[in-house]
Amino acid sequence: PVREAAAFVSKRIKPGDVFFHADVHTMGTFVYHFPDNRHYLFLPEVPEGFNDTKTFGNNMLYSEMNNEVFSGVDTIWLLNRRGTHSTLSRASFSDKSFRMVEDRKTFEFDSSWYIITIDHYIRESSNRAEAGSL
Repeated sequence: PVREAAAFVSKRIKPGDVFFHADVHTMGTFVYHFPDNRHYLFLPEVPEGFNDTKTFGNNMLYSEMNNEVFSGVDTIWLLNRRGTHSTLSRASFSDKSFRMVEDRKTFEFDSSWYIITIDHYIRESSNRAEAGSL
């Protein structure tokens, strides 16, 4: 489902869009396809010795979903892999000024364990001016 998911995003993505990942698999896939965008990986607990910065370079950022990660951001791509131990959702956001642009998209093949879900959010236009001052 990777080609289909990347094609879906590539038709909609803009410079400055940010990806939030709940799984290292989607992180790897989308850093490869969209290396010029910022990517955050959110893990409930980072296992000792887990360090993929050699793989992902400066795109590998562990963080809490606090206002700092939303500062200056107008568009968010929220990616999950079905079957993983952690999931990100709209409820995960500390900044409540984002709305979903379209329904969740799911990309899967019958014989694949890799099922990708994508949620696309934009900051409400009335809140865009305030985005830099969160």
